[in-house]
Amino acid sequence: MGVRKLRPGQKICSIRVMMSANFRHCLMHQNHCMASFLRLMMRILLAKRREAFECRLFIAPGR
Repeated sequence: MGVRKLRPGQKICSIRVMMSANFRHCLMHQNHCMASFLRLMMRILLAKRREAFECRLFIAPGR
């Protein structure tokens, strides 16, 4: 009875809250931390965009 079942959405939300707390911690204490975090995020975003672009190039001629 005391066990609470977490829905997937709640789990993701709690992770997001944890991440934002860590991010805020970084902002307060170290600009360097934020810079490296942003650089990492940019690298991930660029990689994803490149993947999507290549995927589109690959799929488009078949249409």
